[in-house]
Amino acid sequence: NSLREFVSMKSQSLNKLAMLSLKNLQVEDLRMISQLRELTDLELGNCDLIQPSQLFATLTQLPNLKYLRLEKGRFDEHIGQLAHLPNLTDLELIEFEMVQGFREGLINLQNIRKLLLIPTYKDEVAAINAEALDAFLSLTNLTHVYIGLTTEWLDTMNTLMSKEGSSNAKDSFPVLVNGVVEMYTLGKLFKTVS
Repeated sequence: NSLREFVSMKSQSLNKLAMLSLKNLQVEDLRMISQLRELTDLELGNCDLIQPSQLFATLTQLPNLKYLRLEKGRFDEHIGQLAHLPNLTDLELIEFEMVQGFREGLINLQNIRKLLLIPTYKDEVAAINAEALDAFLSLTNLTHVYIGLTTEWLDTMNTLMSKEGSSNAKDSFPVLVNGVVEMYTLGKLFKTVS
């Protein structure tokens, strides 16, 4: 109710909105926020209860959006719906699970110049990473890519690699290349993306 009142009061003039601490964001909340048509900057947290198809389709109702930060959710091929936002150049996905097939959607976002991604993984880490690298390399206007790896993820990789006898464990990023898992150092990952 308070969100509805807020939207009705601010709907004509609000350009920037950050609601990172809003708990249990629902699709109904997102629909209300999407009525703020003048928004150029939007930050939303706790997107995990909204299906990717609904999340990205609803966000396309914000025609002036230039900067979008989303936290805690999932993205798949439906992220490509953001291509309907011609002004969107900065995209941040924090603690977002990359669902296989997301590459097809991500490569449609040719207006994106800056991309920040702090991924979470359920499975198939090397295949997901390969898909992400391929998508980054397909975004022709991309000038900045930031990939955040959590300490927990690096510690997990360290444990896995230590069991396999690798001395470079903490500096490893698995990527599926021609059906074989290759361990990229973070330096090699940087050079590849550059």
